[in-house]
Amino acid sequence: MLNNDNIISSFNTFFEANETYTRKEFVEYAKKVYDDNCKKTKKVVDENALKKPLNAYQLFMKEQRVILNKRENERTDGEKKKSTELMKEIAELWKIHKEEKEVKKEEVVVIKKEVKKKNSKWNNL
Repeated sequence: MLNNDNIISSFNTFFEANETYTRKEFVEYAKKVYDDNCKKTKKVVDENALKKPLNAYQLFMKEQRVILNKRENERTDGEKKKSTELMKEIAELWKIHKEEKEVKKEEVVVIKKEVKKKNSKWNNL
């Protein structure tokens, strides 16, 4: 509602200041008011901020992607798999390797503890 009040007060001041105005002047002013009150601004991102740690599946996927990409690059028949096919293969591997899941989950616990020590922003992990 605050934006609405700002818009109305802006137009009121415009009408009070300009008893006669052209359509072009009014449209330009309306665009300016819209930009000032309604347009979304880009969020400022801190480039030095810590990123949220990866979960177990993401860690597994990161390692497997390197292995599978290396295998695909070594192929001599000239037919490489698409990235979507590689991701499906990684998902199948994740379903099969139960013991590796547990190892990755333990790694994630350790990583999260380290991150909590470094940054209070991620204390709710």
